[in-house]
Amino acid sequence: MDSKKKPGGIYEAIKNLVREPVRAVMEQLSSAQPIVEVLQYVQVIEYAAERRAEDRQVAATLLKRERKPDGWLVTQVFMDQNNALIRKGRGLLGRSLLAKTFDAELADVFGEEESVVIDLPEQPTPGGQQNAN
Repeated sequence: MDSKKKPGGIYEAIKNLVREPVRAVMEQLSSAQPIVEVLQYVQVIEYAAERRAEDRQVAATLLKRERKPDGWLVTQVFMDQNNALIRKGRGLLGRSLLAKTFDAELADVFGEEESVVIDLPEQPTPGGQQNAN
C-alpha cells in the first residue's frame, strides 16, 4: 500500500468534512481561489509543513478535488492525530485553489479518488527525539 495514503483515516475525515457543506468550507477558505497551472505534490507537502510549523497539532492533510470546466477546485485542510479537522476561528485551517492539472506524483496520490489523506512525517521533539505517537 502506498505510504502516502491513509485509507483508515480518510473515511472519518470525509465524514467530518461532509458534516459541513463543502461549498461553505470552500468559501470560508477563500472567496477567490488562486489559480495554479500545475499543482505539485511537493507544493502540497510544503504548504502542510508551513501550517504545521504554526500549529503543532497538524498530523495529516486532507485533499479534496472537484472537477470544474477550467481545472480542479482543490481544498486542502488539516487534521490532528485523531483525524479531527483543525479549526481556525469559525472556519477550517486550510486553503482552496484552482489547479489546471496535477504533476504525476500528485495525480498518482489521487488515483481515481476525489479525496485523499496524506500523513505528515512525525516532528522531532525538543532534544532531537521523534514523537512516539
